Amino acid sequence: MRCVLRTYHANGALSSETRYVDGVALGYADHYRNGQLRYEEQKHRSGAYYERMNIHAPDGKPISTMELVDRKHSEFLLREYHPNGRLRSEGRARYNAQRMDTQRVGSWAYFDAEGRSVGGEEYVDGKVHASTTSPQDMGSAK
Repeated sequence: MRCVLRTYHANGALSSETRYVDGVALGYADHYRNGQLRYEEQKHRSGAYYERMNIHAPDGKPISTMELVDRKHSEFLLREYHPNGRLRSEGRARYNAQRMDTQRVGSWAYFDAEGRSVGGEEYVDGKVHASTTSPQDMGSAK
């Protein structure tokens, strides 16, 4: 059985929406008072794990997005954004059940507010093992 539970702000705008399938919440969305999407998550149809989690600013621009890319290893593609909506960082994060949180793994890339690469880092089990700086940053340090 499928159903949807909606709540509303005092101004009549949608506040939250939860989608259920057979009693399991598989989708949830939370909205700002202005109606813009604030947070959304989607679980696998089994309800066992998340497939997507996104956070948005009141103007609708993304703050961060997380999308499952490797179910076997519980790895997500995580992107964080500057206030102007441009990409700030991008890389993978792996869910750690002991910590009940994700930790960064592999290569991460970083960008300035104009979209230019400013470097990167290599992570192993949530810890930085190597860092790089882009040639642009090295030139501006003079």
